[in-house]
Amino acid sequence: MEETNETLCVGIDLGTSRSSISASNGQRHVVDSYVGWPVDMVARKVVKKSVMVGREALDNRSMLDLRRPLERGVMKEGSEKDQEAVQEILHHLIDVAGIKQKGKGKNKVRAVVGVPAEAFRVSRQNLRNTMEGIADSVMLVSEPFAVAYGLEALLHALVIDIAGEASIQMNIQELATATQYRLPVKIFILNNQYMGMVRQWQELTYGGRYAESYSDSLPDFVKLGEAYGWKGLLIEKPGELDDGIAAMLDHDGPVIVDCRVAKLANCFPMIPSGAAHTEMMLQAAEVTGEMNDEAKALV
Repeated sequence: MEETNETLCVGIDLGTSRSSISASNGQRHVVDSYVGWPVDMVARKVVKKSVMVGREALDNRSMLDLRRPLERGVMKEGSEKDQEAVQEILHHLIDVAGIKQKGKGKNKVRAVVGVPAEAFRVSRQNLRNTMEGIADSVMLVSEPFAVAYGLEALLHALVIDIAGEASIQMNIQELATATQYRLPVKIFILNNQYMGMVRQWQELTYGGRYAESYSDSLPDFVKLGEAYGWKGLLIEKPGELDDGIAAMLDHDGPVIVDCRVAKLANCFPMIPSGAAHTEMMLQAAEVTGEMNDEAKALV
């Protein structure tokens, strides 16, 4: 009987071109979403491996049956080879994160895996099947998370979506979905009246040149929630926070909370545009340099 060591929580993003893992042991890695098997015995002798993953697979693609199993954002239906390829990517991510999968001291793994919003139920089930033997428990998340998984996978769980006042308006129609399906989800809006990440980049790399990131025309989220049949709550002062959260949790149905926060507070960690998860910045001091004058003139 295998002895299980510590429990590790991992977040895995299976991407069309690159996949990444972030684990509670501090490990973060990104790999190219390619898997290859030697095409014949000669190739096997040359590469000296039965399977290759990531950049190594790309570099040796002339000798491999190369697969990109997630090129359309979801696992290909009916392809055992592509399902096997996804398993190899997952095993590789777990390995490079230093997570022990077998033998004495095996880690217990709790995984949250990101899937595209367009992934159908059967695609998600295929991914759950693929995760068997890799993780002890799995949660799949997609966008909009609160409604989709309040409906499909977390019927008896409390689901709270922590959102910004700008991002919630990108999916505001899902309030109607939650009402229609009687989903008791909670949305907690951190409202600073800015498009937070845009404003943050403008402060840190554009010398404080703010443009199109502030809004003084936001809806009344309490009334908006009530219009959809939700309970609406407003929190404006720190002293109201505990009572507001308690009121949100005590209500049986859906709740939207408009919590006013400091307008100019920055949010960390953050990931620079085009960078990988392993390049995330944990504090403002890590952001170096500013855009040149020509770039600033555009803002």
